[in-house]
Amino acid sequence: MEIRLHLGIFLAFCLVAVGMLHAQSPAALDKLMQKYSHEQLAEIKLNTHYKYVSMLLFYAASFRVTENGIDRAATEQEIGLIDLDAYNTLRQEKTGIVVHDADLGKDIVLLSRFEFEKMVLAQLNEVDRAAYLTYKDQAQSGASKSTDK
Repeated sequence: MEIRLHLGIFLAFCLVAVGMLHAQSPAALDKLMQKYSHEQLAEIKLNTHYKYVSMLLFYAASFRVTENGIDRAATEQEIGLIDLDAYNTLRQEKTGIVVHDADLGKDIVLLSRFEFEKMVLAQLNEVDRAAYLTYKDQAQSGASKSTDK
């Protein structure tokens, strides 16, 4: 009974926190909620907060909309309409790329992976930045070990 009460309080706290981020970009949070349950998002936020922040930023700010020759941040409506996951294979490491999005009827600029990582690092607090960099180092060393074989 006591464990269930603590879990309920924890989930309520996480949902309130998710709701607070919802005010930052409701459309980006909606994208996450289409992929993950409330419980999964609460776990990601608790155990790998840097991942949670980066996923929100991915949907809200990893692209710019080109309108009348000027790049600008996407509106909430545009964030909700675009299927960014469809463009993952087109993203380049160091150079942004322009693609035409049929759902928006506009060109968009996909930030390079390098630009996106720089933006994420700028948004993370010191603890999350350190956790992310540790995760990245471990992932890269694991990848290099598998290619050494």
